[in-house]
Amino acid sequence: MIPNNYAVIKDTAVENIIAVENFTTEFETNFLQESGADALVSVPEEDAWYVTLGATYSGGKFIPNENLSPYPSWTWNADEKTWDPPTPRPEFDGISFYEWNENLLEWVVDKIIEDGIVKDVN
Repeated sequence: MIPNNYAVIKDTAVENIIAVENFTTEFETNFLQESGADALVSVPEEDAWYVTLGATYSGGKFIPNENLSPYPSWTWNADEKTWDPPTPRPEFDGISFYEWNENLLEWVVDKIIEDGIVKDVN
């Protein structure tokens, strides 16, 4: 089973990102009681690259922190409230997952789906 990413939210701020293999209502209840967090919010795989600590969760969407650039080459887009890479991220083709490589200043394939299983490329 592939774990799913969840953002731990407290006072609308992303405090942590956790991977959970078997998410249940019981797990969520226990986790929230023990951690003091306000919510656990699923982070879709295609959004995981920009949901970072210090981001906020408001109105059903994640808003990155404008003072915490994910990479030095990215620029803050004040209108959209997003960090923009020098080149747009390739569209998901159903097979390849991309990760930004700051040394190359380009998107590189990080994972692929093969026979229904997500596999690391490296």
